[in-house]
Amino acid sequence: ALTILFHLSLFFAIRRRFQLLYCAHASVLLLYALSYSGLIMLAAPLSADAISRLICTSMAAATATGLLFSLDFIEGNVLPRWMRRWALVGAGLSILSATLLLLAPDDLTLVAYIFGNIVGLHALLLIAAVVATGCIRRSRTAWMLAAGWTVPFTIGMIFPLRFAGLVSSAILPDGAMVAACTIECLIVSLPVIERVKRLRLDHERVRERQQ
Repeated sequence: ALTILFHLSLFFAIRRRFQLLYCAHASVLLLYALSYSGLIMLAAPLSADAISRLICTSMAAATATGLLFSLDFIEGNVLPRWMRRWALVGAGLSILSATLLLLAPDDLTLVAYIFGNIVGLHALLLIAAVVATGCIRRSRTAWMLAAGWTVPFTIGMIFPLRFAGLVSSAILPDGAMVAACTIECLIVSLPVIERVKRLRLDHERVRERQQ
């Protein structure tokens, strides 16, 4: 929550789309943490099924916002056009998955969960491809994202594999994802702050030249 407030305040200093996308990403991670911890029950009494849907919906939305943030945050000339289009399609599928997980009727819940896990795995691999491409092409922002997303990405990959029965549930507890999201918000905030700082310096230099 503090991460969201902090970056919203930065947005009013330098208005860039990637700041709002990151706030949206942090917001769905906050929803996941509140749902998983049960703190959301303080605001409204929810059934176990409703909380389960919120947990899955928030994680599906997190892959969508993570993809969109990566595309907007990494320099525009670094990623090839086909990869950007593919990532936009992947983000759209994740949004569709989040909607289905939240609103699907009970008899279609299993189908929604299977679709959500497939789409989530696809989105995570896309994020890895986007960041790896940026690193290969020597993007400084891509390297910073790689440092912030290594832990949550690794843990996030395990959940779809565990749902498919390829990984034992004893390997990683569910609560590890909450810790990973917290680490992500702390580390990824650093490159965002540095990017805002560089944009502010560039803006001041342009103003000085104009004067």
